Amino acid sequence: IVAGNVATTLTAKAVVPSQLSVQLSGTTMDFGKVSASETQEAKIDITILKCNVGGNQVKMDVNGAADLAKDSTHKITTYYALKKNGGAKTYSTASAINSASLTMPPTVNVKHEFYGKIVTKNTPIGTYTDSFTVTFSQAV
Repeated sequence: IVAGNVATTLTAKAVVPSQLSVQLSGTTMDFGKVSASETQEAKIDITILKCNVGGNQVKMDVNGAADLAKDSTHKITTYYALKKNGGAKTYSTASAINSASLTMPPTVNVKHEFYGKIVTKNTPIGTYTDSFTVTFSQAV
């Protein structure tokens, strides 16, 4: 209760949550059947569908990426790169991509590409795989 000439502070508050929606062309980067001594690339398209990150970049964190492996002793060296809106791609090793600072402009409906590259050289036959997590968020 406010009575007489008493001043009271009021607070007005609004929360605008970050809205980020990303579409991927798939969740499997398939290199297909490769020869014993071949370089092969594969990619997943990334499109930002909704973004209100306040002009900040969209951040892509990779966690757990490793070389493709058939078992603990048979591996294929694997490289990854983020190609932003038709720009250049610079590959990093699978282990380095886990700590890389990958960002994209917050432009809606623009395609970016996440590439993988393997080089098979005297690689024993078999199926080689790796699974890892990719998280999209607002870069601070």
